[in-house]
Amino acid sequence: MNRYTDESTELDSLINSVRNAIPREADENAYYLVIAAVIVASNNPAEIGSFYRHLADHVFDGDAEKAAKASSEIRDVLMKSWTLIGIPPVITAIPALIKEDDKSFIGESVLSEKWYVLSYSPRLSAHSEVLRVGCVIETTIRVNPASIEHGGPISERGMAMMLRLYGTTLLPKIFDTWGSFRSDVVFLEASIIYGLHLADHSVLTEIQSECIIVALMLCTGFGAPSLWHLRGLCRLLGARGNTVAENKEVVDRVQRFEDAIKACVSYYKMEDKAKLAKWPAVADVEKELGGFGNDEF
Repeated sequence: MNRYTDESTELDSLINSVRNAIPREADENAYYLVIAAVIVASNNPAEIGSFYRHLADHVFDGDAEKAAKASSEIRDVLMKSWTLIGIPPVITAIPALIKEDDKSFIGESVLSEKWYVLSYSPRLSAHSEVLRVGCVIETTIRVNPASIEHGGPISERGMAMMLRLYGTTLLPKIFDTWGSFRSDVVFLEASIIYGLHLADHSVLTEIQSECIIVALMLCTGFGAPSLWHLRGLCRLLGARGNTVAENKEVVDRVQRFEDAIKACVSYYKMEDKAKLAKWPAVADVEKELGGFGNDEF
């Protein structure tokens, strides 16, 4: 049975459910980003291709501009996803998406441009191999180490987002749990995971990115990081203070969003993989993490 033909009504129902639960600050069209994230984390990441085709043909009714926008945004979801759930599911999803759409995305990947520019030809390096297919293929590597080192612009961008999400009370506590690994992991988080990927908001906004992060973290089944990011989304939506009661409107909205992610997980039959029964509730932020913090951005 093809989920996206024989079960299109059920999928459209899921789409409407997620659309209605997305925080309004993320734009209601961000529903497909969240569903895409769940698919990548599912037992069959290759279903991303069929999902995109359903969007393009049925949801967008053949509107090429909307399909191109969705393609660009889903690609960004994939590039962010590997930092949280690993490379294998992402490189399984990519060919499936490309099979359905490799035309609306103009140009080549620009990831290397985001490391700033320091070019050299591999023929100048004794440690580089030049690929030869009938002729020499020039390879230009664009890397500026200063851009990702501690204090570099990419590192600063990553740390700034981490502070907005975790705050000055929670972030140092997380760092302290890493012990002798602290220096390496802080560099990895600030410069690579956040700096280069999660804090890159050239395609997705910060709110949209955090919605994706929340969905992916919940799908891992790990309680602590999931609760950190439920709290982080609440913070981006304005939650502050020590209690759920003083942030009830935001907490209720984020809980509705989490419930919509649960619906996605059930639809893709990954309840066991995601450890759905053990997911934290948004209200657990008060008891487990002492609230939302009082620091401002």
